[in-house]
Amino acid sequence: MDSCAKQKEATEMFTNTAYEALYQYLGLALHSQFIEIITSEGFFKAVVLMIL
Repeated sequence: MDSCAKQKEATEMFTNTAYEALYQYLGLALHSQFIEIITSEGFFKAVVLMIL
């Protein structure tokens, strides 16, 4: 494998890792917001009103 191919492979690995980290960060941020909404008093009252 020549140096150009090795460099391309290393760049692709870094790019994939950066995208994975970004998606994981966004997923965790959205998850925490979702948990805050679900456990809020307003959400609980809305669910109770829909059931009744």
